[in-house]
Amino acid sequence: AVPQDRAFRGVGWGVLHSDIEQPEQDFMVSLRSSPFGGVSHGHASQNDFAVMKGGRALICAGGLRFPQHGTPFHNEYAQQSISHNCVLVNGEGAINRDGNRGGEIFDFKTTDSFGYVCGEAENAYGDRLNRYRRHLVMIRPSILILVDELEAPEASTFQWLLHAFDKFDLDPNAATVTSNRGGASLNGQLFGSTGFTMKQTDD
Repeated sequence: AVPQDRAFRGVGWGVLHSDIEQPEQDFMVSLRSSPFGGVSHGHASQNDFAVMKGGRALICAGGLRFPQHGTPFHNEYAQQSISHNCVLVNGEGAINRDGNRGGEIFDFKTTDSFGYVCGEAENAYGDRLNRYRRHLVMIRPSILILVDELEAPEASTFQWLLHAFDKFDLDPNAATVTSNRGGASLNGQLFGSTGFTMKQTDD
């Protein structure tokens, strides 16, 4: 049988699938936590994740390379953590353009019923974090559980970022988010160890 999940530890990628041999039905989740950091074609996107269903992107990076390489939009947004599904600490993301400030695939497991991958990205944030461990569990065929362990050396504000091509349906009172694209949908429920607020923008 074809493996449903795979970790590529050398480059820092983990990928989980519901059914890789049926792409029109496949639920796919990827995690990037790369030891190479934000250099070359890599961005400041440690512990970034993406979600696709049947080839339709429901959670993806927010910054296209527009209008061209090296423009302010590319350098100051598309390459930065803020355009990815990462965490900002006191408004700041991972350190960019430093190959020593990467992450790692910390753990990985695959079974018939579930796949699991964990990234550790505290190194990418300099002295702003003591821990940034992101756990992703796919319970096949269609449940995703994401847990972030965040520990800072001092009281800090965290922003948990999520991007999609199309506008989310948000319910801040219920702490739910729905992403729709091309007939595919992802329904999410958010929980936090402290209080939080939700908002979205297309700025």
